[in-house]
Amino acid sequence: MAQPLDRPAPVENPFEDDNEKGYASLYTPKHPVVDYTAIYPELPTLDDVLRRKTQPPICLYNFYIIMRQRLHLEEYLDFYLDVTHHENLWRRYVRSLRRSGLVSEEDVANGYFNPALISRLSYSSLRKMSTSIDAGRPGTTQPTTSDMGRKSTDLPFFRQSESTSRSATPMPLFEDELSHHHPLQGQDSNNIAGGKLPLVTRKGIHDNAETIYAKYITPNAVKELAYLPPDIRSAIAQHFESNERDDPLIYTAAKQWCYEMMLAEAYPKFLRSKVWGNVTVKQRNLRVALGCLFLVIGFAFDLSLIFLGSSSGGIRWWGLVPIWLGVISLLVGATELDPIWVLIFNVSETIDFRFNKIKDPLVRRILVRRSLWVLLLSLVIAVLVTVVFVYVPGKRL
Repeated sequence: MAQPLDRPAPVENPFEDDNEKGYASLYTPKHPVVDYTAIYPELPTLDDVLRRKTQPPICLYNFYIIMRQRLHLEEYLDFYLDVTHHENLWRRYVRSLRRSGLVSEEDVANGYFNPALISRLSYSSLRKMSTSIDAGRPGTTQPTTSDMGRKSTDLPFFRQSESTSRSATPMPLFEDELSHHHPLQGQDSNNIAGGKLPLVTRKGIHDNAETIYAKYITPNAVKELAYLPPDIRSAIAQHFESNERDDPLIYTAAKQWCYEMMLAEAYPKFLRSKVWGNVTVKQRNLRVALGCLFLVIGFAFDLSLIFLGSSSGGIRWWGLVPIWLGVISLLVGATELDPIWVLIFNVSETIDFRFNKIKDPLVRRILVRRSLWVLLLSLVIAVLVTVVFVYVPGKRL
């Protein structure tokens, strides 16, 4: 069994103080936050949604759709999920080193993200160690920058990973995990083909951290976090570019800021749209237009009978049908709740005319009660309006 390497001096954790304070001041809401979980303590929390412990319609898939289509903030959720994925890769990497004996139980006694372990496994520390190993060999010259990446593979950390990867089937780096961790790629993130997760290498950790940095942090990035505070952004740039750190801790403050932003700005709106409603914005606007059209038809029908001098109240009651359809359509537009979809089909709209079943019991109860209230209100309004038309005396013009 390989012997654990000597520990270099630990690096300072730039976010250690913030961790102890719980990031209480990273994000300040611009308006009072409505805490729906205080009204209904049984409702899932944002943590439950992000960890996929919930049922539709309060699920990560629907939360991502709301973030993308209604709030246009999907890059913050993407960043949170990518950093969580990066943390999971780091844990798997450290576990593989512990199984091989390159990392001892003492090293991970304080967790997988303790500063001493991170310093020991950092890219810069391994490259310095590689340089010192090469310097001790006879006939070697000082390595150039371009040689460092190649020579660092002489270290046991790289040899252990690469010896296993040569026997594995060639595949893109973490392809299966990256395709499963995304909310719109399917709900089952744990079913990996063959029952085994792909090997995590040290280079893979670095490449993944670099991808996150280029995708979210750099100016004019594909999914730049435009509202991320400058001090957090500059701290990430300093540790990634200057200190050559690629461990998950460099993204911890940004991840926590995104979490607090989603908790204050996005999650209450998500709960409002999915716990107390079941239609999309386009569906709501369509129902308002249809409601106005049905009301025009109903009013035109009854008014035409009045001004034609018809005295038969039975015929005028037929105007109740389009008037009720108009009223209930307007109520659907006002409440974002279609009672027919809830009471008969038990569905909630995710995107336009695509649905998923309402599986959460509490959400189901809330939607049923609201649906009955909307139906009753629509009937009362429609009947009252129709009664007025029925008992107005007819007069032929």
